[in-house]
Amino acid sequence: MIDKRDQGLRMRFELTEVSGYGLSVNVPDSFFFFKANDGLERLTSGSGEVYYQFWRRGHDVGVYLHGESGRVFAGASLNDLVFANSSVDCFTECVEKITERSPFYSEDADLEECELAARALEGVVFGIDPSAIAEGTFWSDIISDISIGDYFE
Repeated sequence: MIDKRDQGLRMRFELTEVSGYGLSVNVPDSFFFFKANDGLERLTSGSGEVYYQFWRRGHDVGVYLHGESGRVFAGASLNDLVFANSSVDCFTECVEKITERSPFYSEDADLEECELAARALEGVVFGIDPSAIAEGTFWSDIISDISIGDYFE
């Protein structure tokens, strides 16, 4: 198998501005299957909390800025959110630093190589925003997938 690291193929980190409702955030244009929205989408939870969706993966998962706290959450709906980061800046830095390390392992990597790569990425996220790596967060789920080889590129 050809190791894509030898070919110089890597994810690219680019920022884009997503705005609406008098707000503007600079976020990564894309990351794996996630893409920045064309504009912020304002949503209100059943309890009246306001969220602004700035990223999505197809039609099933969104990434949201909590209007009051500035924290970032992800989920299929406002009823199914998990914590991602303490701020948009922390979120963006996590994406940037993880992107810089791609590809994480070779296409034919064994499980040990995948797990080592995941542990290194866990350290990167922890260094930026320690609460973002807790069990059940957006980043712990991504890193778990990386540890089993789901994200070669």
